[in-house]
Amino acid sequence: MAVEGPYLKFKTVEHDFGAVNDLDPQHCSYSFVNAGTATLHIREIKPTCACLTIDLTLRSFEPGEGIGRAHV
Repeated sequence: MAVEGPYLKFKTVEHDFGAVNDLDPQHCSYSFVNAGTATLHIREIKPTCACLTIDLTLRSFEPGEGIGRAHV
């Protein structure tokens, strides 16, 4: 059953990098889908830490539209 309106649903919301060197860049992708009934528009992304950058190529997703990926 779809959620009324746009609804961003992630496959997972956390990632364990394990032991890492602070100076080595780390990369992770989070997969998501618009599980709602309306077009999802992502207008702004605000990371909680200045050390994060987010790469999201598409900003609009139709209901049920494939898996988008946010690269962190």
